This record gives sequence, C-alpha cells and structure tokens, in this order.
Amino acid sequence: MERKDTEFIEKNRSFDANNECMTSEERRHFCHLFIQNTFIPEMVDGVKAGEVPYTELLNTQGWKFYLNMSYGDDFVFEWDNFEANAFSVDENIVIITYKYSMPQAKGEHIFTGVIVNKATNAADLYFLECYNPEEWRFGCSTRNEYIEHERVETPNLGEFTDWVLGQRVYVA
Repeated sequence: MERKDTEFIEKNRSFDANNECMTSEERRHFCHLFIQNTFIPEMVDGVKAGEVPYTELLNTQGWKFYLNMSYGDDFVFEWDNFEANAFSVDENIVIITYKYSMPQAKGEHIFTGVIVNKATNAADLYFLECYNPEEWRFGCSTRNEYIEHERVETPNLGEFTDWVLGQRVYVA
C-alpha cells in the first residue's frame, strides 16, 4: 500500500514553524511530523548517497542546534523525551532507533528505526506509528509502503528493534 501524507502535511508543504495560523498543538504536531517524515528521511537519503556519514544519524544535539538556529523558538519538539541509540548487528550492519514522546495524534511515530549497511551505504527507515489510540502500525518509508504485521496494542522498543532487525535482508 502506498503511503500518503496527511492532509496537514499537504496543507503546509513548505516547513514554516512561524506560521501564525497554527495553534501551539498544531505546531507541536507539525514539528514532530517534520522530524519523522522529512528531516530523518533526508538524512537517510544522504547516507545512501554517501554524502552523510551514518554516525550523523545519532547526532541529535547537532540536529537540535541546527533546527533551533534555522527556525528559532517556533520549532516545538520534545527533545527531552527523544532518544537515539545504535547497536551493531555485525561488522557491517548497524541499527539506529529513535524513541519519541507518546504520540498525541494519528500518524505520529513512537519509534523510528534505521538499518544501515556501513560497507555499501544501503539503508532503510522503519517506523511504528499511531493509527488510533489502541492500534499501532509498522511501516517502511524508504520503500514507501506499510508492512502488514500483527496488531500492536502496546508499543515496545525491544519488539520494534527485533522487527527492524528482521528487515535487514533489504540492506544486506
């Protein structure tokens, strides 16, 4: 199934954190979507092109500095609740996971994972997003598809990481 952007993204195609028409909650939601649907995927594209070292996917302090310098205080993201971790699967494969604060709206991720082949720069980006308050969906944004998986009622980072690890055939 092809992934489609939310109506909110379509309406606000160019990032404008200074948009005075947005409420504070809309701004928070928009910035969350910007990180997960634009910023991280563009970083992954840079890794795949050999333009960005995969280690930059872990430089969240640098991201924060860049985004705050670019957009100022209007960039509303819950940095204190955002975690990035990496672990090596073998000499070439590394998995980077991101944990966000609990999503407050449909389409927000609770986890994002990137699996990278350091030898070839192949990379895929996976996520677990809020579909409704009792249902979460796995997906892969670099292959532009939702991946059918059992319904997840309670998000768990360990289970998500195991699921991402099972997808490594795509970057091997």
